[in-house]
Amino acid sequence: MARARSLALTSSLTPPDAAHPRLVCCERSANEIQTLIETPWSVAMLDFAFPETRGQRPADFETTLKFGIALSRLAAEGPAVHKLTLEVQHLLKPRSCYRDPDLIRRVFAKTADA
Repeated sequence: MARARSLALTSSLTPPDAAHPRLVCCERSANEIQTLIETPWSVAMLDFAFPETRGQRPADFETTLKFGIALSRLAAEGPAVHKLTLEVQHLLKPRSCYRDPDLIRRVFAKTADA
């Protein structure tokens, strides 16, 4: 996590070719930080699986849970998917890796099997 933050900060502080470098720097930093916090926030969202958790559940929460269960099943069957899930969990790769069309197809095929 610290390494990813450091890389995001370093790349965001690299002076861009722009009229207002500070503004561009802030925008780049905000976009990169959003990518970094996506995984920890998605893990925190799983607290809503417990009925005593207060707050408003996301609209697609059930789909998110089903996707996670199917992804875990797929990871148990194949080392490549298992490796990918570990890399995302340890913040070595962004959570957006799960949006790969082939992976999504395979995960949803798993949900149909269940």
